[in-house]
Amino acid sequence: MNDAERKENKLPRIYDIPLSEIDDFPDHPFKVKLDEDMDQLVQSIKERGIITPVTLRPKEDGRYEIVSGHRRRKACELAGFDTVKAEVREMT
Repeated sequence: MNDAERKENKLPRIYDIPLSEIDDFPDHPFKVKLDEDMDQLVQSIKERGIITPVTLRPKEDGRYEIVSGHRRRKACELAGFDTVKAEVREMT
């Protein structure tokens, strides 16, 4: 969907966020593994891109904190991408 279609369907806008501007979620219990599943995800993202955007929240310093999509972000990094498709939400 493009931005107009997303707005019409009351869906959040999707941004291309530089990976260099995303910080980890502190003390997040989920750990990203560099295993065969990650290799497959990297290959899929190289071929098709990200199907489900990651979820980020803005930080006061202008950077972002990842809330959901840790594996997808890492796969984009391993695939050599500079940005990741993301939904940015205000959250506490």
